[in-house]
This record gives sequence, C-alpha cells and structure tokens, in this order.
Amino acid sequence: MGNLRQSRLSHRAQRLGLVLLLTLLGVECVRRNFGTFSVVDGVSMYPTFRPNDIVQARTLYTEAQRGDVVILADDQGCRMIKRVIGMPGETVALYRGFVYINNQRLHEPYLPRNTYTFKRDQDNERVVAWALADDEYFLLGDNRLQSTDSRHYGPVIRSQINLLVNIPANAARPGFTGIMLTATGGVVRAESTRPPRVVTARGH
Repeated sequence: MGNLRQSRLSHRAQRLGLVLLLTLLGVECVRRNFGTFSVVDGVSMYPTFRPNDIVQARTLYTEAQRGDVVILADDQGCRMIKRVIGMPGETVALYRGFVYINNQRLHEPYLPRNTYTFKRDQDNERVVAWALADDEYFLLGDNRLQSTDSRHYGPVIRSQINLLVNIPANAARPGFTGIMLTATGGVVRAESTRPPRVVTARGH
C-alpha cells in the first residue's frame, strides 16, 4: 500500500514537472515571437510615443542599429525608452543645436521641425562631445527639451539595453547631411554624405 501511494505521488510529481516545463517553454516561445508589452510613462519620446501608449518590444539578441528605439535599465533597475543615436566606437558631438557623428551632421526626420539638441545652454554652448567605447551607445529621447538621456548620464553599455521596440518597417530613420564640423568649431559643407572615419572633435 505504501509503495503504491509513493508511486502515485511520484507520477503526479512527474506530470506536474512536465506541465511546468511546457508552460515555461510556451511563455518563452510567446516572448520570443511576440515580445512584451509596456506602457509609456512620460513625454521623453514625444511625439513618437505619447504617455500611456502601449509599445511592443522583444529581446535584443543582435546589435542595436542607429535609429532603433530601445528599452534600457539604469543602475536602480528603472526602465527607460530612448532612441539609439551613437554607435560603438563613434564620437558624438553637439553644436548649435545639431547632432554630429564623427563630425558629420545627423539628419533626424522623425523629429518635429525646428527641434534642436543642446546639452545645457541653448544660447552660448560650445562643442560638447563624447567618444564611445567599443561597447557603448549614445541614446537620446525624441523630445529633446524634456528628456533625460545620454547628454546627462553619458553613454550606456550594451548590457543595459534589454529590449528593441517594434516600429513600422517604413518608419523614418536617421541619415547624414553634407555638413561637417571642423576641429576649430566651425561647419563646412562636405562633398560626400558618408560619415567620415577620422575623429577630430574634442572629447568631454
């Protein structure tokens, strides 16, 4: 009698373990294919995302690309939604309201007209630059006047970026103009619109 009861309990435990395993596999499958859903809190990504918008995001298994919208976690575990602007190994500079990547001005068509990007002083700000390490990204909110981002806490490392937000395949992406930032803090028009590899902007 004791052996029969023990056999029944063992069988139930095996069935329960199998059910739990299948449940976990199912959850992981759904998460990989459909991602997770989050509610936007705040206006740092306005007008791309408004407060209380629901965004769908999936785990980022590959490297983030410029223009991607990602969800990252800070040291306290708080999650933030931002856009990838600077890639590993690049130098990001701000000058007179514009973003420069390796000294070439970035065109951001997803921003409202007359949107400018400053670190602090909008009236008299000199060139401010960040040299990114091989595992660092520079992130900005689309609402440049009301976003706490890499301008304030610096570049973020890859391990802090958790999720990639799903955006339409035809969504606007950043590109480069033919305007270059010189080492002396001036701007000139370049012949090519490809981002240069030589970095001469001063670091910060």
